[in-house]
Amino acid sequence: AGSGPSALYTMRSGGAPVWEQRSGKGLLLQVGVDPAFFTSSGRSAAMLRGLTQYAYQRAGGVYREPGVLRVQRGPYIIVRTFGESEDVDGRTLDLLSPTFALAEDRTVPPRSVAILYDLGDAKASPRLAFATGRVQARMETMAATAFFVRGPLGGAGIARLQAGGRRMAGIRAIDRLGRPVQVQAVPDGGTLLLRYPLDPDGVAIRIGWQ
Repeated sequence: AGSGPSALYTMRSGGAPVWEQRSGKGLLLQVGVDPAFFTSSGRSAAMLRGLTQYAYQRAGGVYREPGVLRVQRGPYIIVRTFGESEDVDGRTLDLLSPTFALAEDRTVPPRSVAILYDLGDAKASPRLAFATGRVQARMETMAATAFFVRGPLGGAGIARLQAGGRRMAGIRAIDRLGRPVQVQAVPDGGTLLLRYPLDPDGVAIRIGWQ
């Protein structure tokens, strides 16, 4: 238990949308505002940061705003930079690039967003790293990589494959009726970049390695 609430902000029309109250050793900050309000303008976003700073400092903390937000879930790395850049080590694909651009030890510039895919060890077994469309089946061995992918008719299919230190020995793609589908394959920095037309009925692609 603690003392009664005290208003931090009051409105001209009456009422207090923001108030605080002590509770035991803690502090409760109640903000009766639609969460969408804090994304509506720069001033409203500054208000949210101000309230966060106030609460954190009242709790004895030292408030600092990071220049970068970064989170990693498995091979996926999401970076949002503000006033400073962020270095990302290793071989990654840029999933916001139309070709899933490959880079080694890339730098995300200030005021940018990056969604990256960590390729990991360049010497790992050949495999499909990332592809547009919906991959519904795949087969991956040291001798071959094959996958079946569906997508909107006329859409541009893009895929990056980890070559694992091997070279492409051949490639074949067919639609569901067994008709050949044209595929462009370009080796790029230990990966293989594929371009092909998407099909809602699916396209089967097989790459041989040597």
